[in-house]
Amino acid sequence: MKKFLFSILIFAGIVSMATAEHLVMISTNDCHSTIDPNDNNLGGLLRRRVVIDSIRAAEAKAGNPTLLIDAGDQVQGSLYFTLYEGAVEYASIDSLGYDIIILGNHEFDNTLPETAAFYRNVRAQKVCSNYDFDQTAMRGMFYPYIVKRFGDKRVAFIGINLNPDGKISSRSYTGMLYNDGKKVACELSTYLKKSGIADYVVMISHIGYDESNENSPTDLQIAAASTDIDIIIGGDSHTFIDPAEPQRWQIANAAGRKIAVTQTGAHGVHVNKIDLDLATGKVDYESVLIDSRLDDRANADYPAFKEWLRPYCSEVQALNGNIIGTCARFMINRDNSDAGLSNWAADALYEAGLKQFGKIDFAVMNTGGLRKPLPEGKISEGRLVEIMPFKNSLTVVEMTGDVLTEMLTQMASKGKAVPSKQVSGTYYKKSNTIDVRINGKKIKPTQTYRVITVDYLANGGDYLYAFTKGKKVWEDKEPYRGYILDYIRDLDSRGIKVDGPAKMRVVTK
Repeated sequence: MKKFLFSILIFAGIVSMATAEHLVMISTNDCHSTIDPNDNNLGGLLRRRVVIDSIRAAEAKAGNPTLLIDAGDQVQGSLYFTLYEGAVEYASIDSLGYDIIILGNHEFDNTLPETAAFYRNVRAQKVCSNYDFDQTAMRGMFYPYIVKRFGDKRVAFIGINLNPDGKISSRSYTGMLYNDGKKVACELSTYLKKSGIADYVVMISHIGYDESNENSPTDLQIAAASTDIDIIIGGDSHTFIDPAEPQRWQIANAAGRKIAVTQTGAHGVHVNKIDLDLATGKVDYESVLIDSRLDDRANADYPAFKEWLRPYCSEVQALNGNIIGTCARFMINRDNSDAGLSNWAADALYEAGLKQFGKIDFAVMNTGGLRKPLPEGKISEGRLVEIMPFKNSLTVVEMTGDVLTEMLTQMASKGKAVPSKQVSGTYYKKSNTIDVRINGKKIKPTQTYRVITVDYLANGGDYLYAFTKGKKVWEDKEPYRGYILDYIRDLDSRGIKVDGPAKMRVVTK
């Protein structure tokens, strides 16, 4: 793994403002292809643009410079990405005038060469401090840090990303190397200040506020360990950090000094405004809700942009108008009270496996692969694609009972996947042990079992590493959601509504 040599790093983006008292940073994160408003009529690309341009105009009038910053996951989450693979989102980055962006984990949903092809045309400066892309198509596209000068003050920006192991499909980051995020953040920020390169350091991150990704630090952990980071603009955990709750965003660092840790939530529902007093270092933090009150200006101010979006919107609307079945009740992804959608998806995966492969014992579905709820009533093809947007394919893994027990224990302890209806039992959290049955029978350690899942999990995704100890006996090439579409259509032809049991099949005690 490449060792970072801070003494020879190149910094970029020196911009001099003759006089500047405040730097205003406008931030977004985890917009997830939310081009149109969401189910609650919040968010929307044109509405965000109204707010961003309004803040810019007001601050320009006050004589303050602004920077528009994104903390990753601009893509994945709506039909716009599924259909156009980033063409809309990456073009919008420059249309909205982003100054600095970092990667999120879903930027890897395309392969690195595919993402690199988009990134070559993005004018926004790209920063990444702890990924080494030298052996990939992304080589040379990212600065390890960026420094901008405002009056007599210099502000440095570093980018920290999560450990991809178990979080990102391994085939999506071939050749890329990960360096420990906390170590790099602390050492690089100290280097930037002690060497006189920067007066302030802003960390832009995609690692999560307090919700840990395995083998990765969180924003709060880095804040507590650092002495020279002044502001953290975060993403990944979809945490809305309310400016009205200073105990959540004013966090003591290793020296006891309060620093600002911010995040907008997700899906473009909020845009944050972070005001840095360049003379004193004081930070003010605000958040703007993106809702329908912005529609009049959005429609009036951006006719050319709306016209550019029109052909993309037409295909999205066509998929949303294609009805394939009916849902018996509103079903959300797994939570403590209702696992209906994830249970149903696991059962549907099992039925698809039987039809495509033959005899299998049960199916495993990752809850992170289900991105939206399923409303009661008519189900459109577009809605199902939004629920299951990934290109994952079916994989059958053969494993012995002892490995199967290990996998089920990991599954229950991580809480990121669920089994189909053939599995039942109890996971004991205190002892990290599991007592389960397959079709009512105890697992035999030496018996061979066949499990169907998606290739992401079969390759150890979502930290289900035991899957990799099994033997892949069948790997499909087609996105699995096509089989689920056919399954729903078949149910509909027989007058059966989509439904899933609310109760968890493996209960935690």
